[in-house]
Amino acid sequence: MGFKNIVTLCMLIIACAIMVRLGVWQLDRLAWKTDIIDKLVVQQAVDPMTNKLDLDNPVAFQRGYVDGVFINKPSIHIAPRTNDGQVGYHVIAPFETTGGNMILINRGWVADGITDYSAPPKGRVKIAGYLQKPDQKNSFTPENTTSQNRWYWMDIEAASIHYNGRFYDRLLYLESPSVARPQPFTNLPQPRNKHAQYATFWFFMAGLLAFLSGLYWFTKVKNS
Repeated sequence: MGFKNIVTLCMLIIACAIMVRLGVWQLDRLAWKTDIIDKLVVQQAVDPMTNKLDLDNPVAFQRGYVDGVFINKPSIHIAPRTNDGQVGYHVIAPFETTGGNMILINRGWVADGITDYSAPPKGRVKIAGYLQKPDQKNSFTPENTTSQNRWYWMDIEAASIHYNGRFYDRLLYLESPSVARPQPFTNLPQPRNKHAQYATFWFFMAGLLAFLSGLYWFTKVKNS
């Protein structure tokens, strides 16, 4: 076997190994995503107005209520955010619980061009929703310009500096009480789970590459 053939064979083996590794990685992601969905199913049955949130319990997802007061400071707008194909923004307001915890409340969605949404209620109030870490920025997300109160993603550390307080590391996505604007969250998040299909694709491609490579070498040896 010549040097060129050895190099070609090594490249095929490496390519096949990479595809198998990608398939295994997708299986790991499948287990991770399935666990998240199972927890969401459990939380779907929870009545958030009767289940007090445990802010000292660092679980990934909780649904329930807190009581306290909204802090009288201007809201943060996270944009752009879509709802049924319409562009708008999310309204973030600071809140202090009766236990002294500071938490940011995502009050919901408002369409672009509308600024006359309802103000947070005054005085002590009971609010319910689900606790979740906010979406993180990706390579296409612009940087926040906090000095101009222009936000493209929810950076809790930057918001803590903005509001001069130390805030909980998860947002409360508001479900209740409900107002017309901002439009609160009416459904729990439904993450996509196509990792089984992705894993099948990579394993199939690895098998196909191995088969075609074997066929090529068999034909080459037979005709030599």
